[in-house]
Amino acid sequence: IDKDGQPGYLTGTYAVTVPAGITISPVNAIIDSVPFCVKGETITISPGEGYIIADAFVFIDIGYDIIEIEITDNNDGTYSFTMPESEVSMEVETAFSDGVGAALAGHSISLEGDIAVNFYMDLDPEIAQSETAYMQFTIPNGSKSETKTVFVKDAREDGGYYIFKCSVAAKDMSSEISAQLIDGDKTSTVYTYSVREYAELIEHKNDSVAYTKAAPLVEKMLRFGDYAKEYFDKTNTLPDLGDVNIDSQFATYTSLLPEGLYSGSTLSLKSQTTLSHYFTDEDELTFTCVDENGAERTVETVRNGSTQIARIRNIAAKELSGTENKNLINVVKALAAYSDAANDYFTEGM
Repeated sequence: IDKDGQPGYLTGTYAVTVPAGITISPVNAIIDSVPFCVKGETITISPGEGYIIADAFVFIDIGYDIIEIEITDNNDGTYSFTMPESEVSMEVETAFSDGVGAALAGHSISLEGDIAVNFYMDLDPEIAQSETAYMQFTIPNGSKSETKTVFVKDAREDGGYYIFKCSVAAKDMSSEISAQLIDGDKTSTVYTYSVREYAELIEHKNDSVAYTKAAPLVEKMLRFGDYAKEYFDKTNTLPDLGDVNIDSQFATYTSLLPEGLYSGSTLSLKSQTTLSHYFTDEDELTFTCVDENGAERTVETVRNGSTQIARIRNIAAKELSGTENKNLINVVKALAAYSDAANDYFTEGM
């Protein structure tokens, strides 16, 4: 302890008040989220990723007056100053570092009717109001790749950010999605992310009740993705899954359809989970669908010759409860386990 009653490691150090989104270095200590720097050291002021510092004002507030501290433009988007023998504060003005006016703020994944990665973007007002600006996603698909676009005007706004959603097929959960904002000849940084990156972040963060609760769900989701990829890639590297018990409230249902009308069903595991029923009849058939909560679901119909197809799209994983190809059997088992985990996650506490 020094003569002022401070811990020894704070001797010769002083507090720095730093605006949100700004970092300084080097820092000698952090107490109650306040950084302390050593007198005489050169302190660098840095912005968050995707930004540069356009201007900065560092000062000592002595109550009845303000003493400005000299700063240096480092010509790399940062500024620096020499730490005085006093507490200091600063005001910082930032600007976007790319050529379009955008910065990545974060990611999330959504598990609604599809599996998707969401890119949260901070946008300059000019680009946010552009009618032509769009986010272009590039998603690997085997040896090829496919692109999807979402116009800025169609992005969802939340908390001051613009959210761009990219749906991902189950087999592509590990694939790295590239995202770039484009407006004419102006382009942003290329951002990359995957469903697996976000899911593994949740799996390994055990310092939050929310993350701990979500961990079993994302573990089952990633396993479903791995087995879906194995099935579609026609590989055989993953172990067979054991038996999965599927409790179905519909197990005793019987069909009241005329013989020969119903031809079969398929379940599509692309970015959307879609259930398709096939019927053979020359007359036009009409369909209605009501889920277990009494809500009516949209049924899309299409005819192919004498076959009529009734499709129910955007089936959430939690709603799925209820060949002899080994890989396909494993996919269905993994899907069932994922469905159970989703049902547990979304119904817990309801």
